[in-house]
Amino acid sequence: MTKHIMATAGAALALLTAPALAGTTESRSQTISVEGLDLSTPAGQRLLDQRIERAARSVCQSERTRTGTRMQSRAARDCLKIARASARKQVAAMIESRHQGG
Repeated sequence: MTKHIMATAGAALALLTAPALAGTTESRSQTISVEGLDLSTPAGQRLLDQRIERAARSVCQSERTRTGTRMQSRAARDCLKIARASARKQVAAMIESRHQGG
């Protein structure tokens, strides 16, 4: 029963971030599908982690190269930290909701 609950737990997560670039007030978001993932297995959890990481990097534009360095900007690192924490919080809430019958 747990596998079934975890596999159907929610359709998506919304990855939210604070303003990604200094001087902007724009927040960004991206939806991450959890459809078809069995989060009760290590493989399902690993796939979700990969989706979260890919979405976080996209939203935070962390792959953009800056002139003169290959290092990520502080704003990009902060954005990634916020995005990952947001996703982890949503996953925990989704699992808790399912355990409580929601």
